[in-house]
Amino acid sequence: MCVLFSFHSPGYTIPMMRYRHIIAALLIGLLAACSTDGGTTPTTTGPQFPTATPGRDLSIAADFSGNITGNRDVSNPATVAARASLPTPTADTSTCPFPGGEATLSRTAPTTESEIVNIVLNFLNQGGDIDTLRETFTQDWRILGETGFIRADDDLTGEGVPEIMISHRVPEGGSALLILGCANGRYVVRHQDAVFEGNPPQIIQIDDLNQDSVLEVMYVNPTCDSEDTEDCTYETRLIAWQASLGRFVNVLGSRIEYTSWPDVLDRDNDDVDELILYLDNQGDATTGPLRTGISTYDWNGTVYVLSIWEPDPPRFRIQIIHQADRYFLEGDMALAMTNYDRALNDPDLRRWRNGEDDILAAYSLYRALVAQAIIGQTGGLTIIMQRIEETFPTADIVYVQLAQTFMDAYAQAADLSQACAAVRTVIEEQRPEALDLINRYGENNPTYSINDLCPY
Repeated sequence: MCVLFSFHSPGYTIPMMRYRHIIAALLIGLLAACSTDGGTTPTTTGPQFPTATPGRDLSIAADFSGNITGNRDVSNPATVAARASLPTPTADTSTCPFPGGEATLSRTAPTTESEIVNIVLNFLNQGGDIDTLRETFTQDWRILGETGFIRADDDLTGEGVPEIMISHRVPEGGSALLILGCANGRYVVRHQDAVFEGNPPQIIQIDDLNQDSVLEVMYVNPTCDSEDTEDCTYETRLIAWQASLGRFVNVLGSRIEYTSWPDVLDRDNDDVDELILYLDNQGDATTGPLRTGISTYDWNGTVYVLSIWEPDPPRFRIQIIHQADRYFLEGDMALAMTNYDRALNDPDLRRWRNGEDDILAAYSLYRALVAQAIIGQTGGLTIIMQRIEETFPTADIVYVQLAQTFMDAYAQAADLSQACAAVRTVIEEQRPEALDLINRYGENNPTYSINDLCPY
């Protein structure tokens, strides 16, 4: 099977053999031929996530079916294995102090987070009640804010007594999440997360997400722009009680921070909920253009890990060029040429920076010229060089000069090393803007070196 790449020059195409697609097709055919007829294959309505091998890039049709809640049979093998290794919980037969008595709280607000913790523990262990605690945090200390809370409605440790969760601002700045639980007849700190910079954390869900018989607590820390309260980022965290360690542990395999609110869905109908995050931020002057899409984190038996990344189609011309350059540096010249061609000819691609159109066109043609030399088709070199000269009569744009330098050196010896050495000399001694122009697309995009611009 052949793929044709065209730079819109009459009568000229560049054929490239795509063996990987042939092999993939043969494998699919062999797998189909080897399937058995016995039994009935279960069907699902959602995508099947490759949790055992996280990090795959796939494009699939998303099926956002609702959660399946309650106690149910579980088909996810990672959860079955995790359930089998769970220790038998030992109930704490002692109980925490019953609300009542003479416990009081000062109306004067504490000045540090550690003071808050000590005052609250002392109040609860003297029989203080939740309503008084909530009223003091809200009206006297004024540290709950708009998103903070105090609640005691979930037994997170399985010991028979609901834990007290407190989300609040801290005097030193930022916010914290406290989980207080019962041990040996007294309240103690079970979990303290006091590293947030923004508003008090908010609970997304408390549920047995992976059906391992342990409740998971999913919460986010919203950090919003002081001038634009709708411009927020949400750092997502997921914790669960681990009885063998006697503490809460993080069950997210990596730090997750997105600009949209996360969802919890069982997308692949395996009775285990996935964490769904939508990346809809197109980027800014600092980050540069960002790829939007959907990230799905799934349970692997130990932690939640990125299972599938479903990117949206690139919107900006520079994103297509970055994609082409990745293929170029990986040695896949066929895909590199396809993307350089698209960057040159797709009218729907948008500009990221003003005045970049001619610069990116010259850059794409220069890269295509080098790729064509690597492929070894001299006729293609002539066609691309003709287009460069017709489009750019002068070498004012640095990549036009790089193309001319490369072509002149390559024509003399047909040696890639000599041609690239000549290009690097021009960049170092005459035209350093060759790097500046391609490296101005933000911290989340590639940073190029001289060798990257001609790596042979």
